[in-house]
Amino acid sequence: MQYSSYTILAEETSLIIPLGEWILRTEIEQVRAFNSIDTLKIDRCFIHHLNANFRDEQIAIAIIEMTHSLNLKVVAEGVETESELEVLKQHHCDYIRGYLFSLPLPARSFEILLKQSKK
Repeated sequence: MQYSSYTILAEETSLIIPLGEWILRTEIEQVRAFNSIDTLKIDRCFIHHLNANFRDEQIAIAIIEMTHSLNLKVVAEGVETESELEVLKQHHCDYIRGYLFSLPLPARSFEILLKQSKK
């Protein structure tokens, strides 16, 4: 069976939700089996140029709203621009990661960054 799908990452576990004609009962049951999930991550493919692509923006907003309706937290991955950040803040995204804030850092450098931000 073939269908298009997008990946929504859930704390160390990839959760694939198909967006196509075939959403099988077993796939829905697999989604329900993740009882220990407390945070969903929106992949950067939906975040990149968020405000320039209406569909991606609407998908990101829907994911945020769905996640909050399930009493879960949501983190947006790959935020690179102020305009992407603004859209996510307007829709109450809980956590935001990306190059807008910092390039990937070694643990020691990250510790220093955190201490500096507290000052």
